Amino acid sequence: MEIAGSVVFVTGASRGLGLAFAKVGFVDTDLTQGFDVKKSAPQDVARAALIGLEAGDLEVLADEGTRYIKSTLSQPDAVYFNPPAPV
Repeated sequence: MEIAGSVVFVTGASRGLGLAFAKVGFVDTDLTQGFDVKKSAPQDVARAALIGLEAGDLEVLADEGTRYIKSTLSQPDAVYFNPPAPV
């Protein structure tokens, strides 16, 4: 797939394209500046997404936290359903 020069518009993550494309935790943007959590650099997320698209990947997990959460989904105590208490 050739994506050079393409534009992608991503809406909310609850349905449609946003749901299909939202594979990431907090990203370091103006919107999350007040959150005291680990954040991914926007450039890293964009780079991972472009590499995945060019490779034809059906799924791109752009950050360590997302990869960890996915790795626990088949477990009875999946992190997604039982998040750890804030530190």
